[in-house]
Amino acid sequence: EEIALFAKKLGEFGITLKDLVENAPKHMDSKRLSIKIARILAENKELSEKLERKKNIPMVDLMKLVDVNHKTIERNRKFILAVYFILNSELDILQGYIENVEKGGKAHGCFYRINS
Repeated sequence: EEIALFAKKLGEFGITLKDLVENAPKHMDSKRLSIKIARILAENKELSEKLERKKNIPMVDLMKLVDVNHKTIERNRKFILAVYFILNSELDILQGYIENVEKGGKAHGCFYRINS
C-alpha cells in the first residue's frame, strides 16, 4: 500500500519507480548527500511550498542553503524528490529506510528492488 501511494506521488512529478531505480545514486556518500538535500527541502516551509507549486526543485533558493554544485543536485534530482516525498509523508516503512541510511546503515535495496 505504501509503495502504491509513493508511486502515485512520484507520478505527479513525472517520475516512475523504474526511473527511480535507474537514477538512484550508486555510492553511499552520494545517497547521504541527496538525503541531506531532500531533508533541507522538506524542513524549509518556503522551499517546500515552491517545490509543490512549481513541481520542481527551487534551485536558486536551495543553492543559498547548500554548498553543493548545482549539477550534483540535477544529477540526483529524481532521488532527491523521492526522498523529499517520503520525508513529507506517512510512509513509515520507507522513512525507516531513509533513517537507516542517514545513520550509516546500508540501503538494503532501497529503491533498487522496490518494484520487484
